[in-house]
Amino acid sequence: MWRRVVTVLACAALAACEYPRDVEGTLDRVRGGTLRVGIAPAEPWVTLTPGREPAGVEVRLLEEFAATVDAEIEWVEGSESELIEALHGRQLDVVAAGLTRRSVWMTEAALTRPYLTTQVVIAAPDEPTADRLSDDLGDEPVAVEANSPEAAKLEMDTDARVVPVDDLATIDGPAAVPDYLLDDLGLVRTDAELDEHEHALAVSMGENAMLVALERFLLDREAHAAEILEQEGKP
Repeated sequence: MWRRVVTVLACAALAACEYPRDVEGTLDRVRGGTLRVGIAPAEPWVTLTPGREPAGVEVRLLEEFAATVDAEIEWVEGSESELIEALHGRQLDVVAAGLTRRSVWMTEAALTRPYLTTQVVIAAPDEPTADRLSDDLGDEPVAVEANSPEAAKLEMDTDARVVPVDDLATIDGPAAVPDYLLDDLGLVRTDAELDEHEHALAVSMGENAMLVALERFLLDREAHAAEILEQEGKP
């Protein structure tokens, strides 16, 4: 009986060592092979310029991840919906499209834990104005990128007067901007936070070993991702 118990326990331990596993063996196929990455334009996370190699925060992170598994990258461009459909059908291994943990695609793809968190904040051109706006936005005109989710949130969630602009670099007063643009725009952050984004990459449902490998790679790289964002994120 003792021998049989030991055998059962040993088998259970060996089985546990095999987890997590991929339904389709994605990670095993990618190692020393090709990582198929779907990309959609979403600056500064993914920047696509005709005639040039893809760039952006997520592009650089995936290039570094591919190197850790000795894989070449095949970039596949498309719309966000097209890429998620291809990922769901196992035609892609990863999708990079500036996705966040609140993505509408959460039921279609497995999202990594956040590799970086950013905020959209109300900012001012100087400290006195920032202090005043921290207490009360009132009917203050606040510039924001036209036709953006931030513009909608500013309209719905604050008493500020929304001033849509096509180019954030042209603003000369209070504005709703991503926190990583504050220094470049010469703005001072107020205490008013408009939104928060937890940035993530997507892999196919069921490819758990691939998901874990990618998450482990990203785990200790938040500071590195922030450095890349500082280089790539320009107004």
